[in-house]
Amino acid sequence: MIPKEKIDEIIERASIVEVISEYLPLKRRGANYVALCPFHAEKTPSFTVNEEKRLFYCFGCHTGGSVITFLMRQEGMSFVDATRMLARRYGIELKEYRTGESRDREELLKALALSEAFFKEMLRSREGTGAMRYLKGRGITEDAIERFNIGYAPSGAERLCEYLKENGIRDRILERTGFIKRRNGSHYSIFVNRIIFPIRDVRGRTVGFGGRVIDGGEPKYLNSADSEVFKKGNTLYGLWEAKESIRKKQRVLVVEGYFDLITLHMAGLTETVATMGTALTQNHIRTLRTYTTRLYTLFDGDDAGRKAALRGLATFLEEDTLPRVVLIKGTDPDEFVRRYGTEALLKKVEEGIELFEFFLGELKKRFSLHSADDKVQYLKEVMPYLKSVKDPVRREHYVSKVAFMLGVSAKVVLSAMRRDKPTNTVQTAPKPAYDLTELTTLRVILRRPELYSNTVAEALERFKDPFLKEVAEVVKRGFNDRAVKEVLSLAELTEDARIKTFITETVMNEDDGFIEEPARMLRDCVERIFKRDLLGAHLNPEVMELVRKLEERGKGQIARDILRRLGIRKEQEQDR
Repeated sequence: MIPKEKIDEIIERASIVEVISEYLPLKRRGANYVALCPFHAEKTPSFTVNEEKRLFYCFGCHTGGSVITFLMRQEGMSFVDATRMLARRYGIELKEYRTGESRDREELLKALALSEAFFKEMLRSREGTGAMRYLKGRGITEDAIERFNIGYAPSGAERLCEYLKENGIRDRILERTGFIKRRNGSHYSIFVNRIIFPIRDVRGRTVGFGGRVIDGGEPKYLNSADSEVFKKGNTLYGLWEAKESIRKKQRVLVVEGYFDLITLHMAGLTETVATMGTALTQNHIRTLRTYTTRLYTLFDGDDAGRKAALRGLATFLEEDTLPRVVLIKGTDPDEFVRRYGTEALLKKVEEGIELFEFFLGELKKRFSLHSADDKVQYLKEVMPYLKSVKDPVRREHYVSKVAFMLGVSAKVVLSAMRRDKPTNTVQTAPKPAYDLTELTTLRVILRRPELYSNTVAEALERFKDPFLKEVAEVVKRGFNDRAVKEVLSLAELTEDARIKTFITETVMNEDDGFIEEPARMLRDCVERIFKRDLLGAHLNPEVMELVRKLEERGKGQIARDILRRLGIRKEQEQDR
């Protein structure tokens, strides 16, 4: 277990803005930094980071915590691994707390980096002559080869495995790479005689590989399997190289292949990313949306390309983000740019159609819309998607478009939408009604930790609200016996997500304006906690039991203060 003081040191030394900026394009807003939240769909930035408080909090989905919490959520890491990563980065000694899990993860990343070096070396070797000739034939420049670290997997499926073992990689780590398998007691790589494209995460670490055959074999493209550091549904090829351009140009072009991406980057369209054999997933969209809301998806204009363009409509609607569809008839972006140039492709991009409008047009091809039956069927197929459009302006725009296509009024479409509403809608749970005195006590000390005292600690022990009592226990554990009172790492003392959220939200939310005289408010709350439910000490022996326990623990002054606030003299109780 990592000691509390080490966690405090890591959170204090680590720049939460610096770390999160590697994943999200943060923008300064007063004392805070904001971005679109990576954990839920939103159009207005509610994800907030405060460097001074060392906390992040999303006012939309109520996710929050320290820099450690962010890494755990974003990277899918354990607490120990996230803590160790930060410790290494900021020069904090944590060797004695290293776990087997963290050692394995480090070794896995080392194996991936070594594999990349092996593939690069092979491309430059005599064996890589054919692969290099193929790349040059595709128009790939020397600069692009270096920028994307393109390599070559030679014949001999066991050679990479032998190289990794010679460099200290254990057998069980080989099998966790996603591209090395075991057969008949021996290890072999799935990449043989292929051009190799290293796949990097948003931090620039190599986490997987893609391979393209050069001898006409099948499958043409082969990717690493998902692993603990690589998920195709979360990772976009080229994002590490493209993210600064995306921020600068405030748009992103999404293509489907490695060569498409590299050719577009060579043509100056460095805001391009690529999927790897999958449609854009929810996580892909959320990642891109944090950089820009202007998404363009580029597809071949044939039937397969049109179907591919529509494949993610429901996911885009769920994420409240609609890209523009760019169709390139008869070819792919790679060939189109090499044949017609960058300006011709940019003109295609400017002509892109918003995905929902493209959907309406494609659906119309299936119906003549001359008969009532066709119109009813068309509306029935449109309805689920139309109701999923979250933005009211965009929804009204498409309601009008559908009505025009059908030759009916917008009122008819809206009426159909109302009739089609489900009857069993889920009601949002009301916000819990906490004990106001206890809630105020916690709010004051979380924002003004210097007011914490032994008397406050005793008041926390008297909490009755079940949830606030749990929060109070975490607060006491963090504040007691500390020379300097602070709240930076309180949220890391519990694994309870509700408590983490409560603490983070309370510290970050400065707009509720309820604390005007914090010392007086805290004093009044503590007194009310001690006095409540008491008509007199003689009616409640519990008070004297509390006084007795305080005296036994050497806290006589606190006991006398309680009796004084209740208007009770000790002699009166002794006479009873």
